[in-house]
Amino acid sequence: MVGVGTLRGLNSKIEAVNLMKIDITMTAVRRPELLEQTLASFSFNLFSHFQIENVYVNVDPFLGSTDDEAACRRILETYFSAPKIRIPETPSFGAAVKWLWAQASRNTVFHMEDDWLCLGPIYPADIEPRLSSKYSAVAPLVKEHHWKRLYPHLTHKTEWFSVFGRNFYRRVPSLGTGPKFIDPEYARSVSELLIPELDPEKQQWREYNPPLAGLISKRKCYVLTRGVRTPLLRD
Repeated sequence: MVGVGTLRGLNSKIEAVNLMKIDITMTAVRRPELLEQTLASFSFNLFSHFQIENVYVNVDPFLGSTDDEAACRRILETYFSAPKIRIPETPSFGAAVKWLWAQASRNTVFHMEDDWLCLGPIYPADIEPRLSSKYSAVAPLVKEHHWKRLYPHLTHKTEWFSVFGRNFYRRVPSLGTGPKFIDPEYARSVSELLIPELDPEKQQWREYNPPLAGLISKRKCYVLTRGVRTPLLRD
């Protein structure tokens, strides 16, 4: 006869097997207090609902001290099992994102930064159905998405172009570097085109990195919400 405790244990194992697998990538600087707040909110609302396979963190030697850097490492090792932590000699946001997204394997990547808060629960059922040939990324809604009724589920930006001396604009998909789930193949493709010396967000505009902007303009990013325009993240 199987006891109730045994059944609960079996159910927990089954649930763990069925959880969506993700790899986490994170950019950070030497701000341990902020890092702790960020990880606490994401651990409760997001990490606990997924099976985390790999964790990659770039801690740039910027702000703070070497003691703060060591504190960041301790915090990361408290929240994650064997995180792979990169501490470069000089800080570079572009190089950090390029390295992180190059680590993408076969699992969906959840990319994040060290200064956000997760305001509500996010589940695999919110993400898996939306990562498809139509959407290459899923971004939980934040105020900065500039919600538009015509494009309610798409992060986008406006590009200007000229035809016979006349200026026109078009809306094209955008990606950015804020928290989001990313198809691993897409993450690797973006990494290959990123120029490490440039800001990774600014170079997504055509005038800075045309090949990268061209790739991103063809891959849509879904905006995930709760109810009507309810943000799930806060910067």
